[in-house]
Amino acid sequence: MNLYHVDLHIHTVLSPCAELDMGAPEIIARCRDEGIDMIAITDHNSARNTEALSRASEDSDVEVIPGLEVQSSEDIHIVCLMPDGKTARVFEDWIVERLPCIRNIPDKFGTQLVIDENNIITEESDILLVQGIDATADEIVD
Repeated sequence: MNLYHVDLHIHTVLSPCAELDMGAPEIIARCRDEGIDMIAITDHNSARNTEALSRASEDSDVEVIPGLEVQSSEDIHIVCLMPDGKTARVFEDWIVERLPCIRNIPDKFGTQLVIDENNIITEESDILLVQGIDATADEIVD
């Protein structure tokens, strides 16, 4: 039996609760240093940084699983793992349709940055990602 060291709940700079040093190269380097074989990128209600992490991990032994941490209308946080980036983006579209249009206040909640594999900022999310969507836990996992 093979044993793997896995962390299935990692936030990037897209989640306002994450530190600004949680970029793609830093996460992959830390995983290598800690002997972690596999990670899931699970930013709040978004999968927009999963592709950057997948590209950053190409020259490493770290496997990246795309995912999201979705907050239900009952305030239940669900780590949703996806088989591939395309499925994660389709699921994210479903989430965005149910996300209340509340603007992020970076000074209060933190920045929400979309990056590439080299930590170049490609976008800053204006909508607050750390909030419940208009869907129950049952609807999310269905």
